[in-house]
Amino acid sequence: MKCVGMQYMEAVRRLKASGFQPKRSLYLSFVPDEEIGGHDGLEKLAQSDVFKNMNVDIVLDEGLASPNENYRLFYGERMPWWLVIKATEAPGHGAKLYDNSAIENLFKSIESIRRFRASQFDLVKAGLKGEGEVISVNMAFLKAGTPSPTGFVMNLQPSEAEAGFDIRIPPTVNAEFLEKRIAEEWAPASRNMSFEGIMESVEKGEVTWRLLGLVLM
Repeated sequence: MKCVGMQYMEAVRRLKASGFQPKRSLYLSFVPDEEIGGHDGLEKLAQSDVFKNMNVDIVLDEGLASPNENYRLFYGERMPWWLVIKATEAPGHGAKLYDNSAIENLFKSIESIRRFRASQFDLVKAGLKGEGEVISVNMAFLKAGTPSPTGFVMNLQPSEAEAGFDIRIPPTVNAEFLEKRIAEEWAPASRNMSFEGIMESVEKGEVTWRLLGLVLM
């Protein structure tokens, strides 16, 4: 998609060379760290006085390149929710069998999440929904164990275990439904589970779509 940014620059160059005068200012921004959340890139820009003084009315991201003269418009992009769930329990000796250890409780949650992921993926495989119409859930990391100078302590069941998930939510999904599932099934307090990283949902609207339509028509 970086090629689209280059195309924007070339389009602006040609417009300036032709003497075109837009009714409002056009800004091009190039910021880092998009793949890891943009916290040190776009987030910093959006919080700055420079951005506020721009008085931005409509934003186009880098998008996808088009192989022909047609515009490809995406108006239902899924929102990323990066979820971290954590299980805590008393540590135990590696030779003992315990109920509801931290890792056991985390595995129960992972299995519940796996079943939900499979149910969403089955809709795509059956052709009932497109990939952008379902909730995708993918594990990003798994962390547990007690570190030692040579790796991990092998005869100790750890007191904490964590897992991180990249979740993508379509704008047609009620965010409260997923938050309820997380609190009750994926990270219930009854199993000494906790979670963090839920992002606020964005209200849907057609304002951007209408504005873009006016520009292109």
